[in-house]
Amino acid sequence: MGKWKLILTSLVFGFSITSSPQAEDSSYPFDIQYRLDVLANITTFQEKVATPLVAPPASKSGADASLQEYLISPGDIISVRVFGEPDLSVENLRVPADGLVSYPLLGQIRVHNHTVRSFERHLTALLENGYLRKPKVSISIIEYRPVFVRGGVNSPGAHEYGEGLTVEKAIALAGGLSKQGRLDGTTVLRDDGQTEVVNLDGQVFPGDVVSVPETPENEAKSFIYLYGEVRNPGSYEYRKGLTVEKALALAGGFSDRASKRKIEISRENLDGDTVRFKKVGLDVAVNPGDVITVGASLF
Repeated sequence: MGKWKLILTSLVFGFSITSSPQAEDSSYPFDIQYRLDVLANITTFQEKVATPLVAPPASKSGADASLQEYLISPGDIISVRVFGEPDLSVENLRVPADGLVSYPLLGQIRVHNHTVRSFERHLTALLENGYLRKPKVSISIIEYRPVFVRGGVNSPGAHEYGEGLTVEKAIALAGGLSKQGRLDGTTVLRDDGQTEVVNLDGQVFPGDVVSVPETPENEAKSFIYLYGEVRNPGSYEYRKGLTVEKALALAGGFSDRASKRKIEISRENLDGDTVRFKKVGLDVAVNPGDVITVGASLF
């Protein structure tokens, strides 16, 4: 930087001498003041260049921030590393149901209800108490305990947790919605015993229980009803694109006494009243809940 300052200073003075008509006239202080101002600007520029730029800390997502406060629990698998002490470093240590793990020199240590950072501080303090001088302890969670998805999914049960898991992803892990499953009213039971109604993008954390509501089977399906001169009268599941002809096929077709001119549909309108359509053709569309009656021929 000193080299550049010298070069810039020389250029400034050279410019000032050749370009200022008063350079040789000492009665004009303008040229001297001009040089001093430029030198001051160069010094300021030098200081700015020398000042290191510090990037602002990256913000953490809500999921990452919540995991910072996550309490180590039974079922988690953790790693304990003590710098320079391989005998005190333990990999793949699964936390048992009682929350106590066996650790070299120290015996049983309670891990349950510690965050990663608080357990690092706790273990550091234990090792400093007569074992090591200024130990450097690093704790990490290798595998979180699973999440549980129950209710209207195809594969209910325990599923592996991954960071950034949402309700939508948890349902996908569980094989997606079953025929009776519905998303509205989906809840998550948290570790603290609180139950929350969640959206698809709601966060799921280790140990959470996701409950997907189910619609009763008799409500999940829509039916049509065929009576009269058909071979197998009764109720049949409605299918999209169903016509009178296709509905009759579901019921085994016309009976021997059926009249194709005496097909009637009873349908409930939006007001809840029943409307009857007589002499319906075979190509007429059928709606869920329709009652189709086939009359008998006179001959």
